Amino acid sequence: AITGGCGYIGSTLIEYLNNKGITNMDIYDVGDWTKEWKNLIGLKYNKIEDNRKIFNEYHDVIISLGANSATTAEPSLETYNGNTSWSNTLITHLKESKTRLIHASSASVYGSEEKDFNPRVQGLKPINFYAWTKLKTDEYIEDLNFPSNIYSLRFFNVYGGIREQYKGPMSSVIYRWLTQDITSLNKIQLFKSLRADFKDGEQSRDFIYVEDICSIIYHCMFTENPGGIF
Repeated sequence: AITGGCGYIGSTLIEYLNNKGITNMDIYDVGDWTKEWKNLIGLKYNKIEDNRKIFNEYHDVIISLGANSATTAEPSLETYNGNTSWSNTLITHLKESKTRLIHASSASVYGSEEKDFNPRVQGLKPINFYAWTKLKTDEYIEDLNFPSNIYSLRFFNVYGGIREQYKGPMSSVIYRWLTQDITSLNKIQLFKSLRADFKDGEQSRDFIYVEDICSIIYHCMFTENPGGIF
């Protein structure tokens, strides 16, 4: 089963699994599908259900990708409940079961240190409210002493694939560069720097290709190694 299966990473994962011969899966999602339903065209799966129904059905593996991933979102109880409370409830429901849970966390929990950063020494410094909601779930997994069937993956900035066009303002910097009208501007527009020690356009970020994320998730579905935070 996949939560957030209509989204960018979720639908790309479904295509990846289809190419591996896996079609026996259910999608659980919420929210506005006005654009995201297009992500599912041509994909093979069993059914789409509301997120809340996942607690009433058994699955060998649940891949939890659904979240409010807007890094610019203002702090709200709605986002906290959707990102943290729902995930923690699912973990509580599954921690002693035979179901394997693969949960999408975020590398933004590390903060924005540039060099010589060691989270074990300096601690985690989430850079926005979204990152904080992801950190609270990781902390809950740690409080449970890392159940062996729970895998939390801290994604860096994900890019690539044909479905990124539906992400709008949350699409990657790389996608925005590739879709700019550089023929009329004769240049690529870069982001303005918010720090005096970095010139405009000289900022750097870590990226991971969306199919590499799918490959990692696929590995976690079948590995004999116990879970944890990665």
